[in-house]
Amino acid sequence: MVLSDNVKKELEEHLGKWIESLINRKKVEYVNSNNATKIPDAKTKPFHKALLPKEVIRAVDFERSFSTGLGSTFEECAKIIAKPNFKIVERQYDIENYIPTDTITEVDKVMSELDKKKKFSNYQLEVKRIVNLATKDTSNKISRSVRSDLYVKDNKGKETYFEFKSPKPNKEQCLKVTQKHLLIHCMTKEYFPKVKTHYAMAYNPNGEGNEYNHGFSKTYLDIKHHVMIGKNLWDYLGGDGAYEELLKIYEKVGRDKGVELIKKALEI
Repeated sequence: MVLSDNVKKELEEHLGKWIESLINRKKVEYVNSNNATKIPDAKTKPFHKALLPKEVIRAVDFERSFSTGLGSTFEECAKIIAKPNFKIVERQYDIENYIPTDTITEVDKVMSELDKKKKFSNYQLEVKRIVNLATKDTSNKISRSVRSDLYVKDNKGKETYFEFKSPKPNKEQCLKVTQKHLLIHCMTKEYFPKVKTHYAMAYNPNGEGNEYNHGFSKTYLDIKHHVMIGKNLWDYLGGDGAYEELLKIYEKVGRDKGVELIKKALEI
């Protein structure tokens, strides 16, 4: 058992509160839709309404809201799991510092080339190159600030910045995160392994153990050196086995609280 009882309890409480909040919000929507003699999507999908029971349409609507909101639970769970293992753990962590203008110009050039699918062969080597440039750059400096979804610092002073995104990101998300992470290295003037930046994906949509091959990600991200996904991510934060134990906690909360609450919400 890698996750302590206290950590498991905190995870369960967080997930339980999240799913209750979502269900209560949807129940209000469905009550209001009854009062107005309509159901979600009735205006834009009249044939769906004509053929399908309202409970079915509500189930589709609920699943969409559930999937959209589920991502917010990953960041908090990551924070809870990481706390016993790192000296500092913070969500929505801000970093601000001055960066030489010529270095920023170089970062912009790198991003322009990446936008044209000229991906660098190794993200970590590119980071080192940019940091070396920033260290020697004597041009005028300007202030920049970046906010990371999750920041951890271990007892040896090593830092890791995470950006949590969908495991099926679009082009804009890939580029935006890469630029943000390059700027973090410019501000800290440190590179791997002293300061690490990772694009975090909570799970592999192709299934754990299978090759991750989402089109935009493969085109615009260095999967091997920049992305942390699924088991690698959770075990890095919580220790070997954290991924499997976290899945069991999600299952437990769904079994103990989710199923009956969802049924009641859909049957209003």
